[in-house]
Amino acid sequence: MDFFKDLPPNIIISQILGAIGIIVGLTVYAGKTRPQILACKFVSDAIWSANYLLVGGYTGSLLNAIGMVREVVFYHRGTKKWASNRFWLYLFAALALLSPIMEWAQLGSFSWLPLLPACGSTCSVFSLYSRRPRTMRILGIVTQLFWITYGIILSNVTSVLSSTMLIISAIIGMIREAVAERKEA
Repeated sequence: MDFFKDLPPNIIISQILGAIGIIVGLTVYAGKTRPQILACKFVSDAIWSANYLLVGGYTGSLLNAIGMVREVVFYHRGTKKWASNRFWLYLFAALALLSPIMEWAQLGSFSWLPLLPACGSTCSVFSLYSRRPRTMRILGIVTQLFWITYGIILSNVTSVLSSTMLIISAIIGMIREAVAERKEA
C-alpha cells in the first residue's frame, strides 16, 4: 500500500473510478441490442468523464460528457421524432471534431494530444448512430484504438485497460453474433 501514499488524491480517485469504468465497460459491447449497448455506454461515459477530468484529460472529459447527451439522443432515435433527425449525427460529429479547441485555448499552444480523443469520439458518433450492432462493434474497436493511445500518453492505466477490454468485448460480441447467424442458417 506504500505505492498509494505517494499518489495525489485526484489520481487515486481517478483510478478507483477507472476500475469501476472497467467493470461497466465489460457490458457495453456485450449487449445484444442497440438500446442495451447505448444504455451501458451512457453509464460508462459518465464514469470516464470524471476519470479524465481528475487526470487532466480535459478533452477526454468533455467528449465523454457530450457522449452522454449523444447516447440519450441516439437511444430515442427511431422512436421519437425529435431524435430521429440526421442533424444529431452531424452535430455530435462536429462537437467531437471541435473539442480540442478548448484544450488548445487553455494550453495556449497546439498539441496533438487532444486530437486522439476527438478522432475516437468522431468514430464513436458514427458507431452509435448505426442501427446494426455489428457496425457499432467494428467502429467501436476503431474508437478504442484512439482512446488507448490517449490513455497511454496520459499514463491513465485504467483507461488503457478499459479500452483494451472494450475491444475484446466487441470482438466477443461479433463472434457471438456470427455463431448465432450460423445456427440460424
